[in-house]
Amino acid sequence: MYAMGIILALWTLCAFYLGSYFDDLTELEVGYLCCLMALSAGLAGFGLDAIFATGRLIWRFGRRYRIVVRGHKFGVLSTGRVLGHCFLAVAIVAMIYYSSAIFGLKHLPADLTYRNAPLLMLSAPTLIFIFASFVVCQIPLHIQIIEYKRNQLTDIERILDQLKTRINDNIGSILQRQIGFFENRRTQIMALPEWPFGFSALLAAIGSSIVPVLPSLIGFLVKQARGEIAMFAQ
Repeated sequence: MYAMGIILALWTLCAFYLGSYFDDLTELEVGYLCCLMALSAGLAGFGLDAIFATGRLIWRFGRRYRIVVRGHKFGVLSTGRVLGHCFLAVAIVAMIYYSSAIFGLKHLPADLTYRNAPLLMLSAPTLIFIFASFVVCQIPLHIQIIEYKRNQLTDIERILDQLKTRINDNIGSILQRQIGFFENRRTQIMALPEWPFGFSALLAAIGSSIVPVLPSLIGFLVKQARGEIAMFAQ
């Protein structure tokens, strides 16, 4: 955690230096600003480390333990939903921090460009990291869910084959109920998803990855809108 905080602090200082945010400042102001940025970037690094540690936990869980898949929201299928909420909370904090790259510009929105160093060096890697962590850490669970469904369907098909061999012209009510039960069970197993997250959780992950770059997107939209208004006024 501390290593992640130190690395992100150094990377952030380098990004703001390349973005010329320290120009026209006195040595005392630069020193104060660097200390403040290093502290805040270190805390942001702690948040990214929490995402990494959570993803590693889910990865190891899927690799080391056998799972049972159920259709309710309290089982393994809730993994994506829980991760989406956790990642979104970290992403909102990161967005607040990365917004300093926008509000720290001397002339908004004129100075805002796509080549802004802090935006390219901080926001873009964070976007990729959050979304990749969400998907990659759940791959072992995805593999286990497929294996679970395959094994369950194999067992159910074998039982149904055995029951159907006992069918004759006078099929009993007990045998009929047994066949109906396992056929319903087969339908339920086939309806189970193959990933431990649904569409809403995937949208939450996409939103979590986009949230840190929202300040830059809003800034670019404002800049574009002002340009359009100026052209229309002329």
